Amino acid sequence: MCTALSNIGYVYMDKGNIGKAIEYYLKCIELNKGKYEENQQANYSYIATAYSRIKDTANAFYYFNEALQIAIKEKDLHEQASNLNNIGTAYFHVNDYLNAEKYYEQALKLYKTTGSKSDYAGTLMNVGAIQIKKKNFKKANVCLTEVLTITRENDFKVTEMLCLASFGELYAQTNRFDKADSCFKESIKMALSFSSKSYIRNILGVAAESYATSENYKKSYESLKEYIKYNDSLTIEENQKLMAQSSAKYSVSQKQASIDLLKKDGEIANAKMESDRKTKVLLLSILGLSVLAMFVIYNRYRLTQKQKKIIEKQKHEVEQQKDIIEHQKELVDEKQKEILDSITYAKRLQRAILPPTHLIDKHIPSNFVLYQPKDIVAGDFYWMHEANGCVLIAAADSTGHGVPGAMVSIVCSNSLDKAVKEFKLTEPGEILDKTTELVLDTFAKSGEEIKDGMDISLLLIDKANRIIKWSGANNQLWYIGSAVSSSAVENRQINEVKANKQPVGKSDHQVPFVTHQFDWQDGLIFYLLTDGYADQFGGQKGKKYKYKQLEEKLVSIAHLTMHEQKNILTKEFESWRGIHEQVDDVTLIAIKLT
Repeated sequence: MCTALSNIGYVYMDKGNIGKAIEYYLKCIELNKGKYEENQQANYSYIATAYSRIKDTANAFYYFNEALQIAIKEKDLHEQASNLNNIGTAYFHVNDYLNAEKYYEQALKLYKTTGSKSDYAGTLMNVGAIQIKKKNFKKANVCLTEVLTITRENDFKVTEMLCLASFGELYAQTNRFDKADSCFKESIKMALSFSSKSYIRNILGVAAESYATSENYKKSYESLKEYIKYNDSLTIEENQKLMAQSSAKYSVSQKQASIDLLKKDGEIANAKMESDRKTKVLLLSILGLSVLAMFVIYNRYRLTQKQKKIIEKQKHEVEQQKDIIEHQKELVDEKQKEILDSITYAKRLQRAILPPTHLIDKHIPSNFVLYQPKDIVAGDFYWMHEANGCVLIAAADSTGHGVPGAMVSIVCSNSLDKAVKEFKLTEPGEILDKTTELVLDTFAKSGEEIKDGMDISLLLIDKANRIIKWSGANNQLWYIGSAVSSSAVENRQINEVKANKQPVGKSDHQVPFVTHQFDWQDGLIFYLLTDGYADQFGGQKGKKYKYKQLEEKLVSIAHLTMHEQKNILTKEFESWRGIHEQVDDVTLIAIKLT
């Protein structure tokens, strides 16, 4: 039953009915649950591929990962590599080239171990395609050259054909149009030898897009004309196939109707001959049969014409629907581009409120800032102000993330600036009190009840008096003592200062923010952070990273330089996240007193 359900899903997938394919794959997975692991691995791969086709990346990643875990459990290196390659391709389809390349590289290592040259060449070609997208043409050329060598040594004709098309794309985007023409022609020549119009169409599509990217619109137009010709040819063939199927079904039914009718008329004629054998009756019977035959022929002709009109009408409706869908797709693509361009510009505006790295380094020589937004723009931000030898620095988490969070972050950042520049406040607690007042006044102007605000960790470094002051809204302060030699790792620990349990913004029980003071100690390290790092899901069991694990990691690396600490924490976060989506913006600032 599982095999039959899976095969039905495959048929629907082949016909392009992805919804039905997923329905049958899910039935198969449910029936197979807890039984045949090796079959379940294939089922997970099939359904993941289906979700990937409709760009449902969350489900695609989930099922590819399930298949990967079974392959790891079964110690099947080839299937591990296959699933890693599939995950890389899913990332490629959503333009996440960093993660796509990471998974492709893992797949390549395993394919080297298994000795599967065909799969190795195909995956390496994917890496080459990423390098073209990233404009890293030198590395793309190295990858594709190795692929071409492997395919020609082992007679992998299809991969060689696709590799030549990729070389055409590479040459077109580097303005070497003669070489691009040569590669595309050779690739199409191979596709012709396979009698594959779909391959030819796809290669022409790549050529048209590549030439357009290089602004060679003449060659792009020529390739596009050929692409349309082959695309129309494939569409006509598909319609002819549908019409032939309809005609065949109709023909069979009509033949059966004629046989049944003739059989019935024959019985009537025999009965009449039995009762009356006279010539007159016989002639009348023959005449009657002739009339009936003429009626059947006419009726069949009339039905055939009617069926032909229906098919032509359906064909016309299909063509109209195709035009409508293509027009709607163009509108959607254009609207998505406009939205993305707007958000990208908003990113530039938001980046303008963040203090530049060289300014932070100037006033705080020993530091690092780990800032990783979840989306293009973020709710998290970091802030700095310097006056009269005192440096204020903060890590803040505005309500929400993405575009709404970014808008709130600008309101909160402007309010901090106003508190210190216009009201000349220097005490962290007083600054947060005034910022709360300014944020509430800003949102009150809308006439609606808005509860947005921010959580923040605000540190004052008074170099002249060698004093440290801090205040926080929901976000705590961590610090590690100055005895941080590598030989005393086991004796170090995180010290925590609790924040006020209220945000900067609307609160039911608002009280003044508390300012904490510390004596200056050279080597003392302060950590200002938001909750994004600790709340990230990942690891083998898909659980949160948690603050306790982050504390232990910071203690274990506290003896290293700020640069080394940042690199380790960045790699740790990416390794923990794996294939899971980032859940929130991440900000972590470290400051070492010297």
